[in-house]
Amino acid sequence: GALSGSAADLVLAFAGTVTPHTGAVTISAGSVTTAEINTINNESSGAINGSAITTITGSAADIVTALSQLDTDPTNFNAVITGTPTIAQFTAIDNLNGNGTITATINDSASALLTTLTNLNSSDTNALLGQATKIQITNYSGQNLSDLSDITTATTFELITSSSLNFTHAQAAELNKINKISITGNNVSLTMSGESFTPANSSSHFGSLTEIESSGSGSAVTVSDYGTSSDGSTIDLKGITNVTGLSSFTVAGDTGANIIQLSSALTQAGIASVDLKSDNATDKLILNADKTTFTGSSGSLSYTTVSNFDTSKDDIGVFYGNDTAYSGGNSPTTRLLSGIKAVSSDLLMIEEDVSTSIATSNSNAYDTVAEVKSKIAGVITQVSGSADRILMAEHAYNTVTEQYDNYLFAASVEGITPSNLESSDTFEVASIAKLVNTSVGSLDMPNLVHSKPSGLS
Repeated sequence: GALSGSAADLVLAFAGTVTPHTGAVTISAGSVTTAEINTINNESSGAINGSAITTITGSAADIVTALSQLDTDPTNFNAVITGTPTIAQFTAIDNLNGNGTITATINDSASALLTTLTNLNSSDTNALLGQATKIQITNYSGQNLSDLSDITTATTFELITSSSLNFTHAQAAELNKINKISITGNNVSLTMSGESFTPANSSSHFGSLTEIESSGSGSAVTVSDYGTSSDGSTIDLKGITNVTGLSSFTVAGDTGANIIQLSSALTQAGIASVDLKSDNATDKLILNADKTTFTGSSGSLSYTTVSNFDTSKDDIGVFYGNDTAYSGGNSPTTRLLSGIKAVSSDLLMIEEDVSTSIATSNSNAYDTVAEVKSKIAGVITQVSGSADRILMAEHAYNTVTEQYDNYLFAASVEGITPSNLESSDTFEVASIAKLVNTSVGSLDMPNLVHSKPSGLS
């Protein structure tokens, strides 16, 4: 006889060894999977009425098959597509599900996406592709994808590459909707123009880009100088909030006055290097730190490497959000001469005029959490009041390069109230930067930026 019920209940009814069902089957209102429809179809030779189905979940191909197994299809249903359908598969489901929604991540080539964008007007593009949760774009080779701006929904866009790419400034405008670049191959290099990251271009060139990740090894990103070799530049990279898996991230200035800002993700990742060039101009380097990502666990630390920072004229700023690392009524404390200090206020900077020798030019001093905690604890005794964020400058003499390098690292000591701060206490630290070839005691008040240059985020 006829059967009716939810897809799940009908599947249970057909479980085990049963006499083949020949009557009509009606699937009641609700969500079903393509596997459930397939089971019902295999167990019954009668007509299957699926008109009340509200949602079908399965791969794009399986949803098409499941609909063919129903004798009466739902007029409108929501589709949850598992896997990553192509644009053609996504479009096929859109043509079948009436006024229903589609939940899916599309994965297709840049050329296929460009064809779709070219063939559809802006309204139809948004109506079709704007349903996708994410669109993953592969095999990019310079296609103009500026019409992605027609998509005004919450759809995100990920560019996936396994080969090296050199993004021109014009291409950065065409890729303005890209939220993430994912590198899947080994030894892949990405080059971008610094002009694409000026404050004036922040919303028009790579304006949505926040993540550059890699699942391969040896991945390198370079943000190159723009203009002439001496006209100065402003490069704002605060918007890059995730650089997981990258091996290096290089930012090049010129012999003019450079203003360069790194996000907290770049500052603390230990993969960035900034070359301010040897010149007579005043450069400004803005570094950001995020206290929520500091660590108290054992492990190694790496630093953003800064070359050609001239302490006689260049400026540096370290910021926790909108707070400078040495504000809140506290003046930087310099030439501490290995003294010890009780701290009771937030946002303090300490420069200790002693140095540690290291033996190889490729090694960092203070490259473990334990070492940095030991240095912090070595100059601070009691912690009280609102004391929390501390920035410390410490030098190391490299016996191979025969030069001093200035290391900046930070600590959060909030809530630590021992009579004498010990490295074993549960405070957290972070590596910030290594200023290559700077003399002991040379980083002083005139070098410290208390507010960001105009235009920086």
